[in-house]
Amino acid sequence: MGVKNATVREPLNKGYANDKKQRRAKAAGVLWAVKAKAKPGRPLSAAQRRRNRRFGKVRAKVEHVFRVLKCQFGYRRVRYRGIAKNGAQVFALLALANLFLARRTLASA
Repeated sequence: MGVKNATVREPLNKGYANDKKQRRAKAAGVLWAVKAKAKPGRPLSAAQRRRNRRFGKVRAKVEHVFRVLKCQFGYRRVRYRGIAKNGAQVFALLALANLFLARRTLASA
């Protein structure tokens, strides 16, 4: 996913991020939501660690849903059956994954 003028955020993986992409994103007015990496011989500052933790909390909530899809429901590969059918299956599985993650809250209510 590259930096585009139409985007508001840029949640790239830090393995693919570099300073050039970060400068382009800031020039385009895009929120750079990529966790900071320490340079060789220079540890992260306290502000960078706080920023990484803030973005990590958001990312963890999203990634947990995909863990449920893959591990609990076994949805690792998609068979091509048409865009509409695959889309419907994924939306149904994502709804079930959200219910799976909220099962304790729902059971106590």
